[in-house]
Amino acid sequence: MENPDSTASNLNNSKPDNVHNFLGKIEKISGNSLLIGVRNKIVLGENIKILSPKLTPEKYTVEKISDLEGNSKEVAQPNQSVIIKISQNLFNKGDLVYRA
Repeated sequence: MENPDSTASNLNNSKPDNVHNFLGKIEKISGNSLLIGVRNKIVLGENIKILSPKLTPEKYTVEKISDLEGNSKEVAQPNQSVIIKISQNLFNKGDLVYRA
């Protein structure tokens, strides 16, 4: 018979086992602002990576999040379309956004 401690859940770990790293997809670009179709929560100030066929992934900080009416937000929730501002504009429509 197995030791019950070897099959029990680890209740000491406060982090979830599955962190959702895929955040969304770029739908439109205007300057340093990216219209993102959000698939997992994006938080203002967090680091992201954008995967593009033409570029090596680098870290970028989400400098601003706003809804389509221009209202600032702290968090973008799944199934929303939001505009995020970052320091670069080297991306293309369809590039993927991931948590860094």
